[in-house]
Amino acid sequence: MEQPELETDGYSKGNWKPYPYSPSFEAAIVFVALFGLATIYLIYQVLKALSRNETNKRDKRFLWMMVPFILGGSLETFGYTARVVLSFDITNIRPYIAQKLLLLFASPLYAVTLYMSLGSLVELLECQKISFMPIKLLIMIFVIGDLFSFLVQLAGGVIVASGTIRTGQYIINSGLIVQTLFLGLFMIVALTFYHRAVKYPNEYIMIMRNIPSQFNNWNSIFIAILACSTLLLTRCISRLIEAVQGERGYLISHEIFLYSLDASLMFINMIVFMSQDIGKYCLIFQTYLPYVDRSEDLNTTIVHKNYLFY
Repeated sequence: MEQPELETDGYSKGNWKPYPYSPSFEAAIVFVALFGLATIYLIYQVLKALSRNETNKRDKRFLWMMVPFILGGSLETFGYTARVVLSFDITNIRPYIAQKLLLLFASPLYAVTLYMSLGSLVELLECQKISFMPIKLLIMIFVIGDLFSFLVQLAGGVIVASGTIRTGQYIINSGLIVQTLFLGLFMIVALTFYHRAVKYPNEYIMIMRNIPSQFNNWNSIFIAILACSTLLLTRCISRLIEAVQGERGYLISHEIFLYSLDASLMFINMIVFMSQDIGKYCLIFQTYLPYVDRSEDLNTTIVHKNYLFY
């Protein structure tokens, strides 16, 4: 089958190569395994949470926000699988395009879950009053912005797949800029929420400070969301710098940067996110509340000593 006609800078159809080096088979296969195992474990966390008997169907809606993150991990796995194939024949454009697009689309999917996770956490802690606008509307704006950036990158990806790489890359870069802007704004909003939650805590925030554990609570989840957002933002910025430098730029010409500024950051992002099991926390949050008595007259809150958290 013929290779598609290419529109690139400095390469003709006959001598086209995406990199001035041969992709490492070993590095690619390692990250196939890492992302594959991480994705499987995340699916296990979701299924385990779904199997809990003490939660109702309405509360299980929180687990739907895990789906984009799972899809992101799957795209990373298949993306590096394509790179394994590319390592055997660097002149084969198909695995290159597959790798490029799959890795590109994973980041917006991760971001969607982070946006929804913050919204769910604020809703559960009843922190809507410290928001300058309704939290559902705010999160919807971020999700729509992320979806728009995803669609723009998808459109660019389709053009790249047709063989018009340079034009498609310009469109992809536009989507990356939109995604970067929304990620930056999201981090500002998340930091503002966190600052106000600590400075003006309500009863839920005070009581749930170390529940269910010292290392898994609303505070650690906020920090995890911020950490994951920082990793995604760093990855987006590095991709933009790579795009500005062009096909012969320093970043794209050295494989180490793909693994240090993309693969490693996205894998750490998955590990940090899974460490908090946010879906389970949101799902069983309501099971903590029966052990809390609120006195309207005294405006105080008492926690029973015989509660069980697990």
